[in-house]
Amino acid sequence: MKHIVFYVLLGIIAFGGMLYYAVTKGLHFEEASLQTAKVSSKLAKSKSYINVSYIKGTTHVVHSPSIARIDSSAYLVGFFGGSREGAKDVKIYASIFYPKQYSYHMDKSLYSTDANSDRHSKVLPILDRMTLRYQTKHYISKLGNPVLFTKGDTIYLSVVAPSFGGWATARIYLLSAPIKEVKDYFEGRLTKSPFKLVNHFLLSSFFNLSHLVRTEPISLDDNRTLLPLYFEMGRKLPLLAVLDSKFNVAMLLRPTTIPFLLQPSLVPFDKYNCLLAYRNGSHTTSPKLYLQTCKTANGTLTFGTPYESTINNFDSSIGLFNLNHIVAMVYNEVDSGDASKMDESTEKNTREKLSLALFEGEDFVKVDTLAYRPKGHASYPSIVTNGDYAYIAFSDSNESIGIISMNTSFLKEKEKLLQKDSNTSLESKINSNFARTKVLSEKVGTRKSESKKSEYSKEGKHASKAKEKQNPSDK
Repeated sequence: MKHIVFYVLLGIIAFGGMLYYAVTKGLHFEEASLQTAKVSSKLAKSKSYINVSYIKGTTHVVHSPSIARIDSSAYLVGFFGGSREGAKDVKIYASIFYPKQYSYHMDKSLYSTDANSDRHSKVLPILDRMTLRYQTKHYISKLGNPVLFTKGDTIYLSVVAPSFGGWATARIYLLSAPIKEVKDYFEGRLTKSPFKLVNHFLLSSFFNLSHLVRTEPISLDDNRTLLPLYFEMGRKLPLLAVLDSKFNVAMLLRPTTIPFLLQPSLVPFDKYNCLLAYRNGSHTTSPKLYLQTCKTANGTLTFGTPYESTINNFDSSIGLFNLNHIVAMVYNEVDSGDASKMDESTEKNTREKLSLALFEGEDFVKVDTLAYRPKGHASYPSIVTNGDYAYIAFSDSNESIGIISMNTSFLKEKEKLLQKDSNTSLESKINSNFARTKVLSEKVGTRKSESKKSEYSKEGKHASKAKEKQNPSDK
């Protein structure tokens, strides 16, 4: 009998090992050359260039944009809109953005504001809660945080939607539509949105609730996808879901156990190395942006210890991107002088300035201010790169969606101003930084037992300060 039990257990372990190997073997980031289409227009020949366009909302509030490539000259920009954030009338809207229509005019002033209807299509709804309710057979109380991404000839839309209560009870749903049908819809050849349900992610056995998305997924090899998300209920934590080719959750990773680090944004340096940045939800105690190095190894991701940046973060969403080996971040800037005077009562003033920073081996350094709204906000950046260009969508005071276009030459000019050490390769800086955080991890480990009570007491303070009800803009 003992032998039978032994062989049964051995068979189960062997089967589990083979299944794990099949799911995780060769986990690497997709080559950049495969992620973007070649730019075959005058844009690729231009010198340093930056410009901005706007998509005016058709509802009282528009917010939380996301941008995805349709082809080399068109991009789908999605956002939620309604009477207010979290209202039952909120729908996911979108418009097709055409940078090719205006980007030849290099004499335009920086951040030109002259409206031109041919820069984007008309704004149309692509999803409402009743449609999602019909497709999922779940009761849907509201919609928020749309995230668009492209794979092959299909555009995918992930969205968060609770069935009851606030955003802490939300689930993540994934829909898709063929690019051809998306074009037909916005050009009037289809009368209904082509987006159809693909999956409802199973992320937890505890009612599968309280998971949200905000930042862009990353393409992996073997047609897999890395989806950044976060757990909202109680001890707020960042997560990374590896999705297989059929968009089922193959692996769920927790890069850190530090609470209140939300909305992870991930950018690959190359096929094997990456960087994470987090929105700091506990900014009243430590108003710093947190960074974390990561690597692919043994079919999964390994993570360095999160460390504080010199850049502040007051509970604001951020975006990372890599444009032709220049790693950059778009974020809401709050300088140290203002940060020392701020608390939750002044949080509404922390998103007025949208800035650009470049990565310098260990940390980001600010190089430009992209937008300044002293009586509003410029926030929630979403970035897509394609060939020589990056396109940054952001929420402009809940009234419109701004889209900043910039090319590689623009970033290279900013990079020169930093007087970067040309003798140190990016790869050596990454490896040095990863080793440094590993050493830091060992040092932290020796102090864990002494500081455990203190950590839990701090966590309790964070939890008590957490808002009971938050809008999608705060999620």
